[in-house]
Amino acid sequence: MGVNVSTEDFATLEGFVNKSNDERAEILRNAGWEPEGQDNDIATFIGTDIVSAALIRSVTTVCLDKKEANMKDFYKADAEKLQQHFTATLQEYYKELETTKYQLTVANEKLLKQDKELSVYYSSITAETHVANMEIGKTDRAEYEHLQPYNNPPIGILIETEEEIWNNFVKDEETTSKSEGKKRCHVTSDGYDKKDNDAMVGVQTSNPTESIHAYNFSNTRQRYHAKISTSICKISKEEIEQELQKIFNKERFQMEVLFKNGNQYLYVIFTSAQERLRLTNCIKIQQSVGKFYADSERDCTHKSPIELCVDYIPAQATELDIKNVLEGELGYMREITFWPIRGNNQFKKAKIMLEVTCSDKHLIETWSLPMGDNNRIKITPTKLSHEDRNTRIRYGAKVM
Repeated sequence: MGVNVSTEDFATLEGFVNKSNDERAEILRNAGWEPEGQDNDIATFIGTDIVSAALIRSVTTVCLDKKEANMKDFYKADAEKLQQHFTATLQEYYKELETTKYQLTVANEKLLKQDKELSVYYSSITAETHVANMEIGKTDRAEYEHLQPYNNPPIGILIETEEEIWNNFVKDEETTSKSEGKKRCHVTSDGYDKKDNDAMVGVQTSNPTESIHAYNFSNTRQRYHAKISTSICKISKEEIEQELQKIFNKERFQMEVLFKNGNQYLYVIFTSAQERLRLTNCIKIQQSVGKFYADSERDCTHKSPIELCVDYIPAQATELDIKNVLEGELGYMREITFWPIRGNNQFKKAKIMLEVTCSDKHLIETWSLPMGDNNRIKITPTKLSHEDRNTRIRYGAKVM
């Protein structure tokens, strides 16, 4: 492979041949190619003067530099092409993995449902009746009709006690429904939303009679966040919002772009964990936008006011003073009860009902807040996990 050079690369050598040796040496010196001691070896080897040897060395150096630059550009372009190929291959494998996970989830749900159906069937008949049913080898019972397309109905029609077993089945279904809670968001009994076919995992509300849509951004401070890095989003924010509106009502979510640890993320905010779960498990969104992940560090899950125990409150502090301190960090004070001050104690304690507006993480990590000169009030939620309570005791002992 040769090196493509032009007269522009050697513009300072124009008319070099027609110059004297002194002029040639001066030209080389001005071009930054001043003859050096190593040129004597070149001149002796070739059988020429030192100026010509310096010229040969200089021209060779320029050609090598040119070649090096060309090779760097070539290998850089080749490396970028390979990187793009590896990235595309990795994304393809990731999609295949997610598809396989979804297929396994569907298969698992079908097996669980079949197991439940068979459990009801076998618990409703005697061994003798089951043997008779096996001889027939089919069923036309109404409660098993949805299994016919899958060719896996329980074996046998219930011959002797059909009406009795049907009543037992209905009673069992009612009991199960009351104990497990009603499923929302068009979730069918096999755990998937067949309306939009986006593989939404069936989830249950905490209260059997409570819809997940009972709370919205206007009547609750509960917030559940899902995030995706903007660097891997396949479409713009406006297009993402349009995709989300195909699955959620536009009043059921909010969007914002924030920075975390130097990275930019797009957050989608809901008022229920079930709706966030529906987004993070949605195959359509993963294919059109990218994979969303739950960000529990920003969640606020307190639906109703919580009780706090506040210590080291200055004796002269009023309810308004405490309210101002709490509203700036944790939430709104709804009720306060002071404990009697004993003797000449300069501090007092209080029990407070707080409507939380901060994240759960911030609430747990806030042990105290400044109030007054050189004083901090101690904040302790009455319902702390065993681990968090032990942590506070351990570090409190170290400070003392």
